[in-house]
Amino acid sequence: AAEAPLPLPRRPPGATLRCTGAAAAAAAPAGEERAQVVVITGCTSGLGLSLAREFIRLGHTVVGCGRRAGIVEALREEFGGSRSSFHVVDVAKEDEVAAFAREVDEKYGDVDMLVCNAGLGGAGKAPWEIPGKHVNSIVDVSLKGVMFTNAHITPIMLRGLDKETKGPVPKRVVNISSGVAHTSMPWAADYCAVKFGVEGYSKCVAQSFRELAKRRPELLDRILCVPFAPGVVQTEMNRNKGLPTADEWCKDAVPFLLQIPASESGSSLVMPGYYSADYQATWVVPADAKMNATWVKPR
Repeated sequence: AAEAPLPLPRRPPGATLRCTGAAAAAAAPAGEERAQVVVITGCTSGLGLSLAREFIRLGHTVVGCGRRAGIVEALREEFGGSRSSFHVVDVAKEDEVAAFAREVDEKYGDVDMLVCNAGLGGAGKAPWEIPGKHVNSIVDVSLKGVMFTNAHITPIMLRGLDKETKGPVPKRVVNISSGVAHTSMPWAADYCAVKFGVEGYSKCVAQSFRELAKRRPELLDRILCVPFAPGVVQTEMNRNKGLPTADEWCKDAVPFLLQIPASESGSSLVMPGYYSADYQATWVVPADAKMNATWVKPR
């Protein structure tokens, strides 16, 4: 049976895309971007599918993966004349992610952006009513899948920095989070838990990049990682009418992602204009919350 959609807040009718503060800096044009190699997981539906098509439309190369073999084959036919490629991969299985990463490395030799988008929706039940099978599935795909993909694609990106001659554009690791990772909801414990995990994991990746740059100063500001809450959009997870479609959303989202500056590494970025003010008022993690400037071992 289909899972009940999460009771996510709706984007206010007529809401406009407005950026302020750190988000404005991230979205501001910064000159012409070169063509990039973009790895996208979960590209066979929803946001991932729309992102793949929009990146390609703008001239970038997409290396996409997903579990739906029929859609992967259709994408291969649709973009058969381009450098882009599409693969059947279950990100919950590390051996499949590792094999996918080897294919990416062999064919492209470098990756400019990783978008970890693959994920499952919540069961829409009280915490004590969530079936154990669903708990396993959502953790495997939405959290472990992000960790596996980061673990196997990030080394390709780091090796690419050693031979980088294309200019100062930083490499970007974008792990799809959610507004639910900024707050709590009574029927979303499973979804909140994995998305809070994505937030914490992404900030730790960003901290690790910073520590690496202390040993290798030439890497400073050349690779970043952010958790990214995309907004309330009409997809398979949220079929509420009146929301922006994924195809509409990606026209705003792709330019935003392409302009995230290195200074925002570790920030809890939020797509401006795609969450209502009353919903954001419930957040305990503010939009664009910075990563801690220093870290100390627990004691």
